[in-house]
Amino acid sequence: MRKIINRKAYDTSTAKLLTVWDNGCSPSDFGYTSESLYIKRTGEYFIHGESNASGKYANFSYGMYGHGEDITPLTKEEAMEWVESRANDEYEEIFGKVEE
Repeated sequence: MRKIINRKAYDTSTAKLLTVWDNGCSPSDFGYTSESLYIKRTGEYFIHGESNASGKYANFSYGMYGHGEDITPLTKEEAMEWVESRANDEYEEIFGKVEE
């Protein structure tokens, strides 16, 4: 997916995928939601999220909800918080060793 936000391009095909989180539902479930954290070559972070009809990224068209997707830019601090809450085991792999 490619999207222009605040005159900046965010593209999942050119950015580096860092980690993926999903809510544990089957991709065919109405409640399925998945979020992927990316970093651009410029060092900017963003989330590519997608979900089915009852998820956060649902798309409303023709009078009904269905699969949808979106891109959300993040600051480094927001990306760190996202990883800490959703992919904690990968935190140090992505951001480096944390002191005790």
